[in-house]
Amino acid sequence: RIESDATPLHDNNEEKSWLRAGVLRLLDEENRVIAVQLALLISKIMRCDFPQQWPQLQPTLIELLERGTEIQKNRSLLALHYILKEMVTMTLPSQKRNFLELSNSMRQGCMGMWAYYGNDLLTWLQQWNPQQPHSAGEQK
Repeated sequence: RIESDATPLHDNNEEKSWLRAGVLRLLDEENRVIAVQLALLISKIMRCDFPQQWPQLQPTLIELLERGTEIQKNRSLLALHYILKEMVTMTLPSQKRNFLELSNSMRQGCMGMWAYYGNDLLTWLQQWNPQQPHSAGEQK
């Protein structure tokens, strides 16, 4: 769409809302290169629109971190990485307050994942036998 003076694209809240919702629905992208670009896009939109025009960003990321599929959890963490990286550069007091609120709300979801994968690793290490071959091609 070509932007004109009569209907500037940045003033069309319906399109922006559709774009924000659509980007969050794509957080199950399997291609890593595309997922990184989506995460970057989310962080750039967040810089302008969060929290006033995009209040559902935070609850959506928390939901995906807590109950999403493995790929959604991974992509949510990737998006969160770029979001926090973007928020660190913000200097206004209200922006810093938003950063603090977002990081505090994400802490519980991230700690839950840390505990889950930490327990997974401990279970694997307890069952691991260094004497056992690691692949079908190895001989005892």
